[in-house]
Amino acid sequence: MTITFSGDYQRDADRVAVSFETFVNGTRVVCKIAEATLEDWFENGDSLEVFRKHQKTIEGLTERIIEKRHSIPQNPLFITYDDIEAASHW
Repeated sequence: MTITFSGDYQRDADRVAVSFETFVNGTRVVCKIAEATLEDWFENGDSLEVFRKHQKTIEGLTERIIEKRHSIPQNPLFITYDDIEAASHW
């Protein structure tokens, strides 16, 4: 499975999540991580700044989550606190 991240990310219009883009075997998948998950797992603060600061870690954990599913995820892929917790132990 080939997973690449475009580096594009943005705060959702409803301001409750940060969206970021990945390609899984060439298929575009939009991933979303809730601001609450960023705060609970990483730190409090502006969600875009927290995402930027921890982007490589978030992308690495997202890659593990996708690989564990053994398939291209449906759009959008919501990354939850539980997903991150599990992926951090794989």
